[in-house]
Amino acid sequence: MTRSRSARFDADAVPGEHAVVVRILCFLGAGLLVGLAGCSSDGDAPAAGACNTLANDGPLVMAMASTAVAPTPAGGTVTDGTYQLTAATLYSAAALPPSTAHGIFQITGNTMQQVGDVNGTESRYTSTYTTSGSTVSTTDTCPAPKSATHGFTATSTTLRIYDDTPLGKLEQTYTKR
Repeated sequence: MTRSRSARFDADAVPGEHAVVVRILCFLGAGLLVGLAGCSSDGDAPAAGACNTLANDGPLVMAMASTAVAPTPAGGTVTDGTYQLTAATLYSAAALPPSTAHGIFQITGNTMQQVGDVNGTESRYTSTYTTSGSTVSTTDTCPAPKSATHGFTATSTTLRIYDDTPLGKLEQTYTKR
């Protein structure tokens, strides 16, 4: 199973060929969004508060499925600030079991702190990141050092993270507060 730092649908997380769970962002910093859960350090998820003290006060997001073609990551400039998960869409999927997530991350320089939960299970991460074109590379620094890459599109108010999964391409949308 490929580990990714953004909230993602993880076909291995629940028994069954088409079982899917949104995993919250562990994307941008040295270790988002992710996505949005699904961090490179998933197996080493820290106890609440171990990596940061962010409040997990973002809106509850229901994962959606779409049979449309996924957008192409366009890159952009990631700006400092606090972001909250506002949408999670799995492209090329006809249906999904009910999955919900909350997610908050704070970017300062090339470091990201994040907290999120998927179906009520909370995770916290600290990461560093670099960008090149439409790819962001992340390295977890807490709870354990692991790396991953993701597609992304950044504007002044949103950050979209893209990950390929066995069931399609996951797009996580984070909106700047």
